[in-house]
Amino acid sequence: MALETDASGRLALSGIHDSLVADLTLSGAAKTLLFKLKSGGMNTIIKTSSLHMLNVSGLWEGSIVSNVFVWDFDKVPDRYISNSEVGWSHLFEGRISDREEVVAQIARYQRYMNTGKLVSISCSYGGNISFLCEDVLIEQQSDAQIDERNQVRNSAF
Repeated sequence: MALETDASGRLALSGIHDSLVADLTLSGAAKTLLFKLKSGGMNTIIKTSSLHMLNVSGLWEGSIVSNVFVWDFDKVPDRYISNSEVGWSHLFEGRISDREEVVAQIARYQRYMNTGKLVSISCSYGGNISFLCEDVLIEQQSDAQIDERNQVRNSAF
């Protein structure tokens, strides 16, 4: 699915706002991250490739997603350098706090990586997730589509 965002980088996709974080799987060895968000009968799956950095703060079981931001890592709006909840500042939270150091670290990543995505997931009542990766894939499936696929798999056995 093609990623469409508004001018601020907010993902323009139904079923995101007020969805629940249903699953979070991190594979350090494979450098991948998988999120499953659930809202009504819609499931949104966010997968990464080549995860470079991750920050999870205040996330709890049943967190409610407010927004998902996806930026090409070299096109993040300046206001997200110092926003403590999403963007670069959140990614470096607890590691780098000085704005000049954040800007210098961003420049290092831009020299090191050919392409990349900065993704931030903000939750309504606290809890934020930010990560830097080579690429991100977002899929949506209804519960009915998932049930149908599972029936096909089960009938093969």
